[in-house]
Amino acid sequence: MKKITLLITLLIILAMQGNAQQNNAPSLERILRINLLNPSVELEMPICDKTVVSINTGVSLNGTYDNVSWGYGVTYFIAPNLDVKYKYLYNRTKRARKGKNLKGNSGNYWGFKCQTSFKELYSHNVSRETNTQFVVGPVWGMQRASNKIHFLWDIGPSLCIDTEGNMGFFPISFKINLGFNLSKK
Repeated sequence: MKKITLLITLLIILAMQGNAQQNNAPSLERILRINLLNPSVELEMPICDKTVVSINTGVSLNGTYDNVSWGYGVTYFIAPNLDVKYKYLYNRTKRARKGKNLKGNSGNYWGFKCQTSFKELYSHNVSRETNTQFVVGPVWGMQRASNKIHFLWDIGPSLCIDTEGNMGFFPISFKINLGFNLSKK
């Protein structure tokens, strides 16, 4: 828990330091989007010059974690979820200087995720200890928008905790998403 607190503190310091520097990139946008690969509705809101928070609710494909769920062979489950992510977009000024696309909050980011998965709608070769689990961890990723189409991928380690205190760790988890921005810009 101390390591997670330290990581969150470091992310906040990095965000404040980055926002103190001169920013020549256009302002970040408030965006409502529909995601297709993991069907969901997402709201991304700027909280600083280079920082956004995204709140995403929908249905996703999830892997399993030791000590939190058990299975054999290929294991996965599909469940409703709530995903909250802090993103520090660190390269927007450089992208602006190079004339690259900044629409739809396009850029690379460091961040922190907190995802809650609820009772599964479908599972394959898996048994979970409880119906609710929380996945937290740092992420690095990129998101791009072209007109109304949005693409995102990120990667990072994940710590999974269920409601009974069981914990599991996965060193490399990833997310890929394709969707449509509903904002007018």
